[in-house]
Amino acid sequence: MIQIIEAIICQERGLSPQSLHCKSRDTEVREPRQIIVHFARLKTTMSLYQIGSYFNLDHATVVHSVKAVNNMIDTDRDFKKRIGIYKAAIDQYTDNSLNDRMIAIAVLKVEIDNLKRQLSEKETILNHLQNLMK
Repeated sequence: MIQIIEAIICQERGLSPQSLHCKSRDTEVREPRQIIVHFARLKTTMSLYQIGSYFNLDHATVVHSVKAVNNMIDTDRDFKKRIGIYKAAIDQYTDNSLNDRMIAIAVLKVEIDNLKRQLSEKETILNHLQNLMK
């Protein structure tokens, strides 16, 4: 379940799931990771320890992540709106009526979209380099 949440947030943010498993505190990585922790707490039966283990975070960091997201929801309307959009996407893929195959397909689609995006970025860089060499 946390993998589905992670895949959806990564797709929305244009990130790879691997980038969220590092110790980076950059906002680009920290905020999406905190959002995933927030939804994992709401949508799964995982303990704070299990969520932390998934991201190699300690218990205090997981607690801080949940509090930080809740605080942002309370104080930032745009952030609250984005969380609502993420929640709708997550709910679409985590509806109890979906069977395991459909969930697996949804995760694979997100991963394919991420790979296509990465390929497109690499092609753009390659084209730029080829133009520089002319």
